Amino acid sequence: MAKKLDFKTMAVKTAGLVAGGVGASMVDKFIPASLDSKLVNGGKIVIGAVLSHIGKGGILSGVGDGMTAVGGANLAASLMPTAVSGVGAANDFYASIRGAELPASIAGTDTDLGE
Repeated sequence: MAKKLDFKTMAVKTAGLVAGGVGASMVDKFIPASLDSKLVNGGKIVIGAVLSHIGKGGILSGVGDGMTAVGGANLAASLMPTAVSGVGAANDFYASIRGAELPASIAGTDTDLGE
């Protein structure tokens, strides 16, 4: 028999995940820039794992899971920036086309109006 969905539990877990992800991202504002980002992201993973274990499935567990996910993704991106696709990919794409020269007809600098 199929298990019934508990929407209240799902909402609490999701709220915790979002709060943990946002919180992990906001921590960077309070950490000195001189501290190595690998160390900071490793710390987020450890703190997230501890919170997840302490939370035992409640909102605190979701916060820990969110922190672990953000810390892990950022750590992976800093250790192997070209191998983690999607993390910062949009910025790299736009940076690569910013310096490209557009044809005059597209750029709007074409003075020849076909006359």
